[in-house]
Amino acid sequence: MSDVLTVRALNRATRARPPFIGLWSRVQGFRPEDPARLAHDRKAVRATLMRGTLLLVDGLVAGTWKVERARAAAALVLEPFGRFPRPARAELVEEGKALARFLEPDTKTAEVRTA
Repeated sequence: MSDVLTVRALNRATRARPPFIGLWSRVQGFRPEDPARLAHDRKAVRATLMRGTLLLVDGLVAGTWKVERARAAAALVLEPFGRFPRPARAELVEEGKALARFLEPDTKTAEVRTA
């Protein structure tokens, strides 16, 4: 394995990302500046204890996800732990496309696929 990063890998690693993306950010009244202020004032510690790429279906962990990019297309790749319930599949595609477009806003297309 090479110890040198490609230009693309370096750009992706250093690209600014929104700092607070998670299910808890959907809580009514949530403001991203609140946890940032707490961390700045040393009243809270920001730590990653678990990857934020867990996929929830009906409130249960059902798999993981990752974003892959090829040229002008972004794909949200779902890696299920089992079969997704039929009613959830359409919602996963809809939400997944929105997430891919959010995380990769400069791409022309967004798709969702299962690994």
